[in-house]
Amino acid sequence: MDMSVKLWDFWADRYSKLWVQKVSLGPTREYVLREIKEIARGRKLNLLDLGCGPGELLSELGENCPQLALTGVDYSPRMLELSQQRNRNTKHILLDAAELDRLESRYDIIVCTHSLPYYRDPKDVFKNLSRLLTENGRLIVGFASGNSMYDKAVLSGVKLTTGRAHYPSNREFVDLVKEYFQVQKLNIINKRAFFMPKIAVYTLGKTIDTTIDKTVDKTMDKTMDKTMSKMLGNTLDKTTDKTTDKTMTKTMGKAMDKTLSKTTDETMDSRECC
Repeated sequence: MDMSVKLWDFWADRYSKLWVQKVSLGPTREYVLREIKEIARGRKLNLLDLGCGPGELLSELGENCPQLALTGVDYSPRMLELSQQRNRNTKHILLDAAELDRLESRYDIIVCTHSLPYYRDPKDVFKNLSRLLTENGRLIVGFASGNSMYDKAVLSGVKLTTGRAHYPSNREFVDLVKEYFQVQKLNIINKRAFFMPKIAVYTLGKTIDTTIDKTVDKTMDKTMDKTMSKMLGNTLDKTTDKTTDKTMTKTMGKAMDKTLSKTTDETMDSRECC
């Protein structure tokens, strides 16, 4: 078994009693719960909690948003076992975040709270999350953010208890997800203790595929060019016809004038001769 799995199995029975519940994990859940309520608005939606741990957030969602169809994913067998005991009506899947390509269901809301720093290949994870999220769905990602030297110093101590981890800055995170997601909202949870780093919680929507828009724009441009060319051609033809008509009318008028003048002159000459 992976050493990191053993580590999280060890923490599973102690998780709810950790001091970070009060200053970090708890406040994050409070905000995420409010955000999910705002997104769901009583609708029947599918929600995936990636890195659900012992199911604390799932439990609160079950109580406050009973209309949601909940799924919890974690790679720690003991964490998942505790979540199953706490959330009987929730679907649970034992799975590493690196294996998300095995999931086929799609979700309207996906939540990742405090699991991002432990993904071995976060870019690949977000690629898969983009596939799993519905077109108008929302992805909520919360993590301790390594923005300042102070934050990084504090988080280096956290790693001693959780193992290998990378806590991205806000800039790093936006660069990481921009290919698949765009930021809808960012909330920084105020520190409840001076020795805690800032907690960033992002609400993301899927990035719009601009390739389609560009193709449509090009097609529209070509259509407009053709239409304008036809309109311009017709206008030129009509203008040419009108100009030709006027020229012909003037020419015929002059010719008639000359003919009438000659006829008149000949008639006058005849009269004079008589």
